[in-house]
Amino acid sequence: EQMKVLLCLVLAFFGVVVQCQSVGCLVLHCTPQMIKCGSEAQCRSGLMCLQGCEKIKNNTDAFNTCTIHCNYAYQDATFESLISCMADHHCLKPISDTCPPAPQPVSTLDVKQLGGKWYITDGVTPALDCYACQIHLFTPGPNQLFVQEHFKVPKENTTMWAQFNQTYVQTDPTGTPGIMKAYEKYQNDTNLWYVTAVDSSSGTQPQWFIVLYCGTNVGWTNYHGVLVYSRTPALPDKYVSAVSAALAKNGIDYSKMCVGDNVDGCQLPFSSESV
Repeated sequence: EQMKVLLCLVLAFFGVVVQCQSVGCLVLHCTPQMIKCGSEAQCRSGLMCLQGCEKIKNNTDAFNTCTIHCNYAYQDATFESLISCMADHHCLKPISDTCPPAPQPVSTLDVKQLGGKWYITDGVTPALDCYACQIHLFTPGPNQLFVQEHFKVPKENTTMWAQFNQTYVQTDPTGTPGIMKAYEKYQNDTNLWYVTAVDSSSGTQPQWFIVLYCGTNVGWTNYHGVLVYSRTPALPDKYVSAVSAALAKNGIDYSKMCVGDNVDGCQLPFSSESV
């Protein structure tokens, strides 16, 4: 109990206010990481950002969006170390959700055709799908895709680039090639991709494809969403009818999806945008 009080006092000294009765798990398992986080401005701001999300926790969509933004905007090695410790020792109470029934994936999928630069033009879940400048660089491998994910997130009075790397592996390349699985250690994240439609009007160079996904990590059980990928920053009008029809098969209204701004300020912050 004295250690709990001490940790609360240390964090209060750094300007981080916590509910002292809720930090027992942190005291037991993650005291060094928590104190280090409190002593560094970037990580401390991340904790304060998460603290601010508590004020809107009764609004599920807004709370989810807020916590995801904080994780993206303030992630650094110290913040990641703290979150990983909390995850490893089950100090986080995850948001609980329910994924829709698994959709029907495409019956054939050549991952080599998906190599190169893609934009996410439309999505469904505000906390996950609806960011500006969503540029993904795909590198195909044997039955897998290595994906560099770039997008912009709000941070204080501006925006910043976030980047994550994922490897999606076809779990059954011959039986269900349209189902791909990724695992990311930072938040113990397992994500299933269902590729439900791929442009067939452009030969071996598809210009769009659709992913429905469902995943679980330390903060969110059964998060899910829908992504429309396009080779151009906005989905060309000539493909809207086909995309709308493909989405409708899974009960998704294209006209109600969020549309990301992939133009303003979306030059990637490095010289090469190719893979």
